[in-house]
Amino acid sequence: MNNYSDSSVERVANRTVNFELMKNCFEGAWPETISKDPPAIYLRSSMNSRMLCLLLVLFTSVLVISAGTTLYTTAFEASEGYNGDFALAGQRGWLADGSGGNGIVTNFFEGFGQQAFIGFIPPTNSAQSTTLWTPINFNPTAGATIVKFSTTLQLFKSTTGGDDEFRWAVYNQASKRMFSIDFFMSSQTIYYELENQQATNTGFTFDVDGSYDLVSYMDFERNQWTAFLNDRVIANALPIRLTNSTALNLGDVDAVWFINNAQSPGDNYMVFDDYTITAENITSIPAALGDMGMTPEHFYQFRVFGEIGVKYAIDVTTDFKTWDQLYPDPGQTFVNTDGSFIFKDTTAPEFSRGFYRVRSVP
Repeated sequence: MNNYSDSSVERVANRTVNFELMKNCFEGAWPETISKDPPAIYLRSSMNSRMLCLLLVLFTSVLVISAGTTLYTTAFEASEGYNGDFALAGQRGWLADGSGGNGIVTNFFEGFGQQAFIGFIPPTNSAQSTTLWTPINFNPTAGATIVKFSTTLQLFKSTTGGDDEFRWAVYNQASKRMFSIDFFMSSQTIYYELENQQATNTGFTFDVDGSYDLVSYMDFERNQWTAFLNDRVIANALPIRLTNSTALNLGDVDAVWFINNAQSPGDNYMVFDDYTITAENITSIPAALGDMGMTPEHFYQFRVFGEIGVKYAIDVTTDFKTWDQLYPDPGQTFVNTDGSFIFKDTTAPEFSRGFYRVRSVP
């Protein structure tokens, strides 16, 4: 069960207004301390103030982080050598298992050139799945144990045949599927599967008339992964592998079309773009905050999503110049043992507004 009042994830097309609202909350310019990957900062406000604003953004353990190492990136553009007259499989090192449709399309994300797709054209045989991937073959080492996968995607419903499933699946170098994020077209519900391949409902749904930014972090040292869809946590602190015999390394991240009824495949499909995999220069997966609103006592509370075994501290500021540690008490440490925890600020009624950040600590 998710911790938001609305379990649907907003489409990218709807987010422009939200970011304008966020900027208005500051009553001025975006603070210089906010980097491209900003800390999770929430505005706290008393119930008597004009409005309560919440910045639903990802955050890092420090204000600015060094750029990671790019393991692979593509925008599927003609300038890179991609040709829309041919299937994606066979171009620029992309491979396929299965004969279902795949290729290059133009301007499905308006103004962003070419994109890739999987689905739409039924397989030439009765196979239930088609998989696309490009080999990454990354071995985590000390100082480079966290990998980030990101892509922009949009799903399109069937007009004939059945509704199928589309997945992003992570494999190790032995071709062992370790986990996947699954989009069920029939119910427009998001699931995940671990190494045991049992589908678990995330509690979130998706729409089919807008695009989404999917991000997944994998911490191979701690054996945990977390996924965000449009900056909302859809899976948190889950195991990359379930059995010690499964090698903890990265082989590839695959786009999968799974056909529910091989005799009646749908013409549904998934378009994706800006496929990027990086080895991150960070010590833990970026955490996130989930708004839980005010309590009857006017205490502000939110849920912190982070890694199991990582120590966190919660700070607050009213001016972005001076930060005060709220939790735990200075000099003490708090270890996240469950993946997420709820924080309640009992000092909130004393202030007209305030901004929160959460950081990992040694």
